Amino acid sequence: MLTALVPNDIPYDTKSSFSLYINHRTTFTGITDNDRSLTMKKFAELVKRIKDKDSKKAIKELGQEFRSPGHIPICIASEKLLNERKGHTELVISLLQMAGLTLVGSGCEIMGEHGKALPKEDAKRYAEKNNLVFLEGNDIIKAWKQWSK
Repeated sequence: MLTALVPNDIPYDTKSSFSLYINHRTTFTGITDNDRSLTMKKFAELVKRIKDKDSKKAIKELGQEFRSPGHIPICIASEKLLNERKGHTELVISLLQMAGLTLVGSGCEIMGEHGKALPKEDAKRYAEKNNLVFLEGNDIIKAWKQWSK
């Protein structure tokens, strides 16, 4: 019956990376910035802690610390990362892997005053104004090709 929900009509890709949505068990509603931040922080800590454990133990710890449904989506990167798929999830995880960091990241669009995502040039100006690094997906893909040889 729920097969009607299969994401077989995604206009930008052939596969979605979205899986579970979680909240940390100590959150209240899970929707506030503080609750979401806590969930993301605790999830990154969990991943670092369980990376070498067998899957049964890892799943048990996930269930002890988080509940689902929640407000934070867990996205699963393609196994071969940018060699297989060039989505936001793979871009983030590839960047983290190249930096030698825990492979947990988060992403969001910068919303403009019109309620939609900022155009690229406006996002670049925002980054410059706030002393942030602005990378395009192609920059990460180019670095990945060099790094993963």
